[in-house]
Amino acid sequence: MFSISRYLNIRQAYGPTVSSDGSRVAFLTNITGIPQVWAVDYESGSSNLQWPEQLTFAEDRVMTVRYSPAKNDARLIYAHDIGGNENAQLPVCFVAPFSSRFGKGLFSRKPQHQC
Repeated sequence: MFSISRYLNIRQAYGPTVSSDGSRVAFLTNITGIPQVWAVDYESGSSNLQWPEQLTFAEDRVMTVRYSPAKNDARLIYAHDIGGNENAQLPVCFVAPFSSRFGKGLFSRKPQHQC
């Protein structure tokens, strides 16, 4: 029999969203302990899968993530609670490019209000 702590340590990946061109998949995972946004390049039919890239490093959990539906728009919108208050609502949202190739520090805690 296993201890309860082993079951409480189970990690998840959930909430996938696909970029408008189908080349990238973003998702939430609590692999680091707090749900954050991760993304990975995707090529249909390819067996060459890479380890995903962590895109957010917030102190609070990210609750949702979605790619922009606009054609060739490489932005993600995501929301997280603040201090565990579970009050992530659409007006408190964040818009950012989906890849670190745009540089570090793009994920601000300051609401952009461009939802």
